[in-house]
Amino acid sequence: MQYPATLPYPIVSRIRLCTLRLLVAALLVTPGGALQAATGAALDAAREAAVRAARDGAVAEALTTLERLYQDHPDDRQLRFDLAVVAGWHGADARVTGLLEDLPPEVLPDYVLAAYAKAERNLKHWDRAQALYERLAQRRPGATEPALARVLVLADAGRFDAARQALASLRATADGAAEPAR
Repeated sequence: MQYPATLPYPIVSRIRLCTLRLLVAALLVTPGGALQAATGAALDAAREAAVRAARDGAVAEALTTLERLYQDHPDDRQLRFDLAVVAGWHGADARVTGLLEDLPPEVLPDYVLAAYAKAERNLKHWDRAQALYERLAQRRPGATEPALARVLVLADAGRFDAARQALASLRATADGAAEPAR
């Protein structure tokens, strides 16, 4: 949905939040107030609206919506992924790991794997965080973020010599990539 360029951002955010609330209310609550299961396109629309609301800053409301949807659709993998990422934005790291720990990392998209690794790091599960960041670095060999996150995990774990070595390696790689073309 496009909004006119003349509207200031706070109004656009409020419009999106109101749209989310109305959409979720229409899809999930019957006239009697009982929660009904959203399916198919309605489920996708409600999930996508909640993710947009979270991106616009309404993280707590979006998390509540995604949790309700997940209760009714625990086998929906995309819903599970979006719930985990939004839970991470909300700081609910234990919830993130609880949602993802029984899935093999190979099935996680990069953005979900990054959220999972960050949650493990925040929970001070150093070895698990390190392994997840290494897997992410393997998938995205030129990306700086997973390599730098691995350095931070080493430092957080008190493995300062290994962190220094990893940082030096990262810097050497960056310096080599920054050489001017001839």
